[in-house]
Amino acid sequence: MVPIVKKSRIFRSLFYLAAVMGCSILAAGIYWYAGKIFQRGISCKNCNVILVSLDTLSADNLSCYGYEHNTAPNLCAFADKQVNFPHAYANSTYTLPTHVTMFTGLYPSTHTIQEVGTKKLPESAPFLPSILKDNGYRTIFLMDQYNPHMPMDTVYFRGIDTQFDESTVPWSRALNEFENVIRRGEKAFLFIHSYYVHPPYNEEDKPASYADDDFDWIFLRDSDKTGNTQNFIDFLITALQHNLANNVPKDPARHRALLDELTAGVGNIITQQKALSRYDAIVKEYRENYDPLIRLDPADPRQMSYFKSVYDERIRKLDSGPLRELLSFVQKPSVAANTIVIITSDHGEEFGEHGFISHSTLYNPNTHVVFTMGIPGVNSRRIMEYVQTADITPTIIDLLGIHTSFVFDGISVARTLSGGRLLRRMLVAESARNITLRLGRWKLFLDKSGIDSVPVELYDTEKDPKEQINLLFSHFRFAQNMLSAYKRQIHEITPLSF
Repeated sequence: MVPIVKKSRIFRSLFYLAAVMGCSILAAGIYWYAGKIFQRGISCKNCNVILVSLDTLSADNLSCYGYEHNTAPNLCAFADKQVNFPHAYANSTYTLPTHVTMFTGLYPSTHTIQEVGTKKLPESAPFLPSILKDNGYRTIFLMDQYNPHMPMDTVYFRGIDTQFDESTVPWSRALNEFENVIRRGEKAFLFIHSYYVHPPYNEEDKPASYADDDFDWIFLRDSDKTGNTQNFIDFLITALQHNLANNVPKDPARHRALLDELTAGVGNIITQQKALSRYDAIVKEYRENYDPLIRLDPADPRQMSYFKSVYDERIRKLDSGPLRELLSFVQKPSVAANTIVIITSDHGEEFGEHGFISHSTLYNPNTHVVFTMGIPGVNSRRIMEYVQTADITPTIIDLLGIHTSFVFDGISVARTLSGGRLLRRMLVAESARNITLRLGRWKLFLDKSGIDSVPVELYDTEKDPKEQINLLFSHFRFAQNMLSAYKRQIHEITPLSF
């Protein structure tokens, strides 16, 4: 089993949190609570495992998490019949650090893989595929092999027996490989990653039921992406202006010259098309890195409604296609009898709720993620504990009965499957500028741009799930106590050395 911290350390942590809450009742109940913490968890020794990561899928956009539209009936039917964690949160807001956290059980500040191409995950670091391979598992990955946010050379270079490229290989191929492994009597681990919900989107993604055509210029059509249409030229002008204003191009003079020619030719598409032919390399770069979000105004609620409708439609298509196929596959008797199925997401998406789009902030639309599990012999459960992405690897190896000496920032949640409780702890999420600390319903934002981390926002997410009412000044002492407890916690966390 995964090693768990000593009781004395748990008691100390609980008393820290009792001090934070200012609650003598909490302190008085520690010994009862600790008994629940040490309750034996469910195990599924030598079971096969399928782990699915649906990139950019916010739990806020699923009916089984409270959304008003039934965007994913198949996924939600699975979640309702199996084990579901409504309070699951990501430890970061984009693909690279969150997936490294998923496979190491470490916070981004511990594994330090937070920027593309900067570091290589040390072989001394815990890494789920390697742990499983060392314990007799055949490991299969379906992922984007050429995406820098899923880097094969610096992260996914060990412990993986078979790799498929998600951009060219259907899920069925990976599922067949998984089934072939278990037919041979071997233990199998399959990881499936999907970018299907992730931008960019096309105009063709707009749902048929969406009748408003005022914004059909925002997303390019397939024909715009390959041809020098007026819509593509208009998009390119916006993209050039955006990138030049943000100092993105390495050769700004050439980008500026193309922008000037396109702007001068407004009203004459032939002149603009001739300009494109003189800057083939730049035009190709913008076609390959098409980002429609720069044309969206997060302050315009109608545009945000349109954006969300396209996002929801992508969820529906994923649910009715590959996900339905997967959920049918895992019901096969030969698979269901001995396979753990975990479906999660690495982060969500924001639609102007706080003045931003995409997934750059640590507000709930970006960090509230899917976490649902199907485990042989475990009945339907809706578990209200607060859990995080860093808990996935410790939970898997605990369920499988694997012994390891690795120390994780996350913990196994297996004991909750049999009615046990988790240590009341702070969940941590990190971005380039901010850290959030989540203690139950309380969520504290820290600004880490200076020398010290400074509290800037505090929300009661139970009463204010949209995080609109900042309670920092009315609860400042409570926020200070949370920050103090966090500082004590991070003294026990050592970043990996390189």
